[in-house]
Amino acid sequence: MVTLRSDGRVTIPKNLRRQARLSEGDELDVEMTSDGILLRPCAQRDQDQWWYWTDEWQAGEQQIVEDRAAGRRGPVFACGDEFVAALRETAASDGAGDSSSR
Repeated sequence: MVTLRSDGRVTIPKNLRRQARLSEGDELDVEMTSDGILLRPCAQRDQDQWWYWTDEWQAGEQQIVEDRAAGRRGPVFACGDEFVAALRETAASDGAGDSSSR
């Protein structure tokens, strides 16, 4: 049994933290289920990949899932050179290729 503090904190008993291999600073997913509140340890994230977990990136990932489910696909390139040329064209039209804007 644990006690809910006024600021919403709950202390997970030491024996459960040990069994779950939890350490200070670990992140937990919190989910409401039909049985109550479920706490689940998050997979450890590589700090070099922080960008992947931003809200903006995750929204883009969700859009891709939705596009694929709807049968929408992006362009298909015949070779790597064609792909790189398309990237350069996009960068130039966005102004990203202009070093004076950096």
